[in-house]
Amino acid sequence: MNLALDANAYCDLCKGNDDVLHLVRTANTVVLTVFTVATLRSAFSRGWQGSGNEKILSRFLNNARVRVIFPDEQTVFHYGRLLRQLKTQGSALPINDLWVASLIVQHDLVLRSTDRHFDSLPQLVRV
Repeated sequence: MNLALDANAYCDLCKGNDDVLHLVRTANTVVLTVFTVATLRSAFSRGWQGSGNEKILSRFLNNARVRVIFPDEQTVFHYGRLLRQLKTQGSALPINDLWVASLIVQHDLVLRSTDRHFDSLPQLVRV
């Protein structure tokens, strides 16, 4: 399985959540989107443990099975399609999460997130 973690799943991993630990240990690849990394670093900059959290994240990102993915022209295609779907359904996602979803669909990843708003995109495979 190629697993993508959103920000709350990464935080659960850092807290030692058994379910997330198991998923990360058994995944072939663990992916964070650039939007997830940006969300985490933004939160770190506002917290009192920012430098410690940044070191933990840097160590995690340096793991050979972990990679960060970035949007490209194909991502924009998925973004437009998902945005149209959400508007048709009368649903909404925060902008960064719409980009996350677009990258997840593009790269055929399994998403770990506790955010319920991803439920409005049934094509996202979630664990």
